[in-house]
Amino acid sequence: MSEKIFSTTLESDIDFDSSKVFDVNNIHYQEMSHTLGAEGMAMLDDQLGRWHELNEGSLYSPLRESLASGDSELPKGTLMHGMKINRVNLQSIESISQLGIVSGELIGMPEELETHGYADFFRVPDDMTISEYMSYSSEMIREGKLKRPRSEKMLTTGLTFIVDPNAEGMETLTEHDGYSDSSMSEFVNPISNRSSEDTAAILGGVPRGAIAGLIISPSLLSDDSIMEGIRRYFPDMPFFDTDGNII
Repeated sequence: MSEKIFSTTLESDIDFDSSKVFDVNNIHYQEMSHTLGAEGMAMLDDQLGRWHELNEGSLYSPLRESLASGDSELPKGTLMHGMKINRVNLQSIESISQLGIVSGELIGMPEELETHGYADFFRVPDDMTISEYMSYSSEMIREGKLKRPRSEKMLTTGLTFIVDPNAEGMETLTEHDGYSDSSMSEFVNPISNRSSEDTAAILGGVPRGAIAGLIISPSLLSDDSIMEGIRRYFPDMPFFDTDGNII
């Protein structure tokens, strides 16, 4: 097993200045600040202090180690963050390689109405291989007399980041999950058909070192420029296609 590299002890209250990392003057950050209020922003800044400490280190991830060996098993609870194909570009890939996956409002992008100041994820509901999870994501589900695709369908057509909730230090961040932490209830409006079994919203976001692998859709695999960028910005990361084959 790889040696654990990150060993800094995280304090309960870390003095973190968001303006040194994020553009706090962008309109979406300002709207988020108004929505969360003083209490919510204090919680966010405290969480971002933990995120920043972790993002500065090299984190050990048991899932990344497993995926790098060619094992495509995703343990129950694995976090999945999808980037829609129209948002996949060299700038967005570089940003995630530097910051990890953070709330869009921190980097000048609007967030959905359900969460503000949170990074949103799908959660793998049971132990599955990548191929099994992609098939699950493509299923149609019935609501009354109608059928609709799962929200996870987006993972099959763009770029998906596999995040290890058991990566080193992640427990200090995942405890503030809007779908499972009752103290977050004032700041999160969960979608009615989602639960903590299949969805997560992590306050602030997760560090780059928690990313365990990437799943790349067929259309992106054929894009030489995007593939060059992915390899450049994630040089040591295991990559898989949507069938679960390591690339």
